[in-house]
Amino acid sequence: MIKTSKECRKKLQSENRYLEVADKIILADGTELQLNNGKILSYSISDATSSTNSFDIGAAIIGKWTATLNNQDGKYDSMTLEGASVAAIVSIDLEEEPELLRKGTYTIYNATRQGAGLRLEAYDNMACFDKKYDSILTYPATIRQIVQDACRSCGVILSSKRWDNDDYVVNTRPKSDALTYRDVISMAAQMCCKYARCNADGELELSWYGEALEEQVLLDENDEPILLDGDDEFLLWDTVSREEMLNNTIEDDAYYCHQVPEKYSLTAGEQDISITGAGVVYNQTTYLCGDTDYSLVIEDNDLIQSEEQAKEIASYLYSKLYDMQFRTIASSIPSDPSIEAGDAACVTTRKGERYYTYVTNTTFAVGAAQSISCGAEAPEKNRSDQFSAVTKAYIKSQNYTDREISDYDKMEKQLWNLMTTAFGAYQTEEVQEDGSKIFYMHNKPRLEESSTIWKRTIDAIAVSTDGGKTWNAGVDKNGNAVLNILSVIGLNFDWIKGGTAVFGGKDNGNGSVKVLDQNGNVICQMDNNGAAINGRVTSKNEVDGFSVALENGKMVVTDKQGARICEIYLMQMIESDGSHWIATISGNGQNQAYITLDGKNGEIAVQADKFRMGSSAGVSGKVVFSNGTFLTLKNGIVIGGNSQNGSF
Repeated sequence: MIKTSKECRKKLQSENRYLEVADKIILADGTELQLNNGKILSYSISDATSSTNSFDIGAAIIGKWTATLNNQDGKYDSMTLEGASVAAIVSIDLEEEPELLRKGTYTIYNATRQGAGLRLEAYDNMACFDKKYDSILTYPATIRQIVQDACRSCGVILSSKRWDNDDYVVNTRPKSDALTYRDVISMAAQMCCKYARCNADGELELSWYGEALEEQVLLDENDEPILLDGDDEFLLWDTVSREEMLNNTIEDDAYYCHQVPEKYSLTAGEQDISITGAGVVYNQTTYLCGDTDYSLVIEDNDLIQSEEQAKEIASYLYSKLYDMQFRTIASSIPSDPSIEAGDAACVTTRKGERYYTYVTNTTFAVGAAQSISCGAEAPEKNRSDQFSAVTKAYIKSQNYTDREISDYDKMEKQLWNLMTTAFGAYQTEEVQEDGSKIFYMHNKPRLEESSTIWKRTIDAIAVSTDGGKTWNAGVDKNGNAVLNILSVIGLNFDWIKGGTAVFGGKDNGNGSVKVLDQNGNVICQMDNNGAAINGRVTSKNEVDGFSVALENGKMVVTDKQGARICEIYLMQMIESDGSHWIATISGNGQNQAYITLDGKNGEIAVQADKFRMGSSAGVSGKVVFSNGTFLTLKNGIVIGGNSQNGSF
């Protein structure tokens, strides 16, 4: 649901209303085109979170913007519109000034001249994920890491910071060469019981039906919904009842369910759908939780890689879906730009009957009716095979060449697009008792109805995107900053702390890490050629306390008190014909023992007081070599022998 002011909600429900297209088109050369109703012949925006005739889990469907411009005077003939960015904006006339609603962010893929009209087709940022899944992400990886990596690889901002089941671990990378990033996002969304869509700002979000209600509705001590604003302090979150949703009106401050009266046409299912089961198909076996009266089952999900995982995901989906109820509908209504796919709605028939539903598909239009629908198989047709992993949307390939750009360039381009299509802001001053002021900039005329709020005090400046309930970014007077993603060309710091560091890969080439001492000498370097370390490297056995260290070209084994037990190193052997290196194993202790390996002379030399062969009991006898020399052993200990230099 696109947040609006109360006045705007009332206007959209009235007969006396006027909607004006206020889109901005930004060409590749920076030229800006401003659209209005007088410049268009037709205009529509399609948005979906499920296929048309089914109720899908994990849908990742591309949003589509279509407009036919009036080109009777040939104004657009010399312009290259393919590849241009579109900020879709709808203006609603109010008493004092119009309210602007951002409907989406799109890129034009097709421009077709049709007589006096120029037909444009644009797709939202979900289309950016339609490329081969060639990620260099290391597996095992969590669902959150997989989605974050997809956004980073495809240049799309991830709006959702955390979500349910996002820490679920996928063990191995999907093996199919036919996968796209959108396929993988769809699979990831399935495992979390979400759909994936790009919001009005072009950012990817993972959500589910009814989740917005939990985020927006706060109940007071009498279990009544109340309005949240930035100054509310609250402890109790809850959801509202089905009856409260059905009875909610545009007069209520906590307006969380679209009230849709039957206007032009309405088709509704005979009865409510009630989900009773959920399952996963893995290796042609269905693992189902609940019963089969009405169950949703996913299949062909390459991120589910074992029978155990299939059972776990089926159980998780069941916990999210059980007893979810809605009515299937298809309706034609007066256009309402605040309606988005994924929203909750209460449809009222001319007879006064009310159906609670979810908008899974909608096409907004100017100068024509808007269609909304919630599709699902009829209960008698449901066969527990509702959805395969990938929701496809085929689009014509871009006829301009994609350019590989760095992560920094991607973020820079996103910021440029945001700034060139951004709205103006309203300002509110809050006067304190001492005469000082706190300043707010917000996106709606009234502060309490705004979703985006900038707050500036003498101590800090911060921004909220949920009406002031939380502050997701800001900077205080001491220079401390809270940010989401930081994209820079250079970064100097005294210390850094975090969870995961990734260097190199694709746009950043071969990653490299260097550690220097205070004189600038390289102590450690890791790059695509391997790792080189000057100094000590230690591996400790946490159970027994023994340690193995590499230092100064030696491998040293120490006990838990730090005493040396064994060393392995190279030793130079100097002879009359020159010198060479031999490998030495030294056993340290009160009585030392040495073994040297001389590759040049083909010798193994042992220096010790005792020499044992065989088991602990030892063997007795004589070992005779081919050249006639021998060793005499008693209980596995050498007690004498004969060598080329004589007996010993």
